[in-house]
Amino acid sequence: MERPPVTTFDYLNFHAVNTPDRLVFILDDAEITYSRFANDALRFTKALADLGVRRGQIVAIHHPHFYIAWLLTIACDNLGAVSTTDDAKSWQHARFLYDHVDIALSDSPVEGQAPFRHHRLSDDWVHTVLAMDLAAAASQALPLPEWQDPVRISRSSGTTGIPKLICVTRQIQELRLNEDILTSGLNPDSRMLIIGAVFGINSMLRWCLICFKVGALLVKVSDRAGALRRHGITHIWALPLEYERLLGELPADARPNPHLIAESAGAAASQSLQERIIAKLTPELRSMMGANEAGFVLRMQDAGTGIPLPGVELEIRDELHRKVPDGTAGLIALRKPGLIDAYFRNEEETRQRFREGWFYTGDAGVMIGPRKVKLLGRADDMVIMGGVKESPLALENTLRTGAGVRDAAVVSIKDSDGGDLVCVALVTEPGADIDRLKAGIHEIWAPYRVRIAIDLMDDLPRTDNGKVSRAKVREIFQAQSPLP
Repeated sequence: MERPPVTTFDYLNFHAVNTPDRLVFILDDAEITYSRFANDALRFTKALADLGVRRGQIVAIHHPHFYIAWLLTIACDNLGAVSTTDDAKSWQHARFLYDHVDIALSDSPVEGQAPFRHHRLSDDWVHTVLAMDLAAAASQALPLPEWQDPVRISRSSGTTGIPKLICVTRQIQELRLNEDILTSGLNPDSRMLIIGAVFGINSMLRWCLICFKVGALLVKVSDRAGALRRHGITHIWALPLEYERLLGELPADARPNPHLIAESAGAAASQSLQERIIAKLTPELRSMMGANEAGFVLRMQDAGTGIPLPGVELEIRDELHRKVPDGTAGLIALRKPGLIDAYFRNEEETRQRFREGWFYTGDAGVMIGPRKVKLLGRADDMVIMGGVKESPLALENTLRTGAGVRDAAVVSIKDSDGGDLVCVALVTEPGADIDRLKAGIHEIWAPYRVRIAIDLMDDLPRTDNGKVSRAKVREIFQAQSPLP
């Protein structure tokens, strides 16, 4: 008989018995031990069972408090339910998800007549659950977990349109966690500062689960710069945008800590950002790239070049699925342990992106050396420059090196005459010479003989993963009439 899988709660329970006073969370309003965490997880498991949460049901969870959100997530896992993170209040705007949800748990009421059950996570309800008799909570029977149980539904980052749903089984989750433990170097003495949202970002969620597995400490506080001084932080996990904010919070005389490891994923960190992290925070910067469908795939060497991780097979292919020679641009295809084999209840997208065990990421790339790939951007985001497809990443990196440019996004659209229009969204530094910036862009790209539209923005629209939403940038330019 196959051994049943070990659950997150099994690890929490072990640490609760072995080192009951060890801290698992330092938050703005509390310090939580592993013993308290495990006991409260039992209470929430009993409470959700009393609400009718059952094995195999899809449960949408939203609560603003980090600790309560984790208790709800682990309670779902204990009951064999499939958790997903979303605020059901405006469920009509996410029908692609809520058409599949059985129960929604949120701190706010829902709008309209919802096609799912909803329970309001009021403060009174939460306090009642936390005060539940522990013996009563422990009396709740739990289903035996199985490797093929679905445990989590997430979504693709949605940079180019409607997100696709991704269902992860317990087996896939365990494969990814074991890979990530080796990548992260987290251990029982680790003290990790988490910055930004967690539950909508799969890589950050997994890093938290690793901490629970090994018995490490998670710190999530509003004073992030102060936490570095007070709590002996060994690891930071944040998206590049959050590192920008953290650097702005550090004192002017901040010096890098060689014993601190800064981890990042999602959007690529620009060369400028990497240099500032190394100068003011730590020389140990580790940037990863991956896909929600596969987990981590590349260890990045710079903003656009990465090395496939051990166990990752990566090829560059043409539109007929044939491998192309090194140095030739094409579509990135990969396979690895922990890769899903289909989108959740979406046969059409599955046929387009999964083929004979390989996943087509939708990104364009080129192999520039042994196990070294240069990313060119989304295949459908390539910018038409004088009839030639150019990488938006390369164009944007060129813009970011210019004086006065904080961030940039480049897309192409069809103008009213059916021609190609290159659209540049700029976020500038205070006091930047806008006329000079615009003139410089026109001068650099003059050889391409393209029409250029330039728009200034306070911030670029982004997905939950911190990636620039080119679909939204494109929509902004398409809505402008007439275009410049």
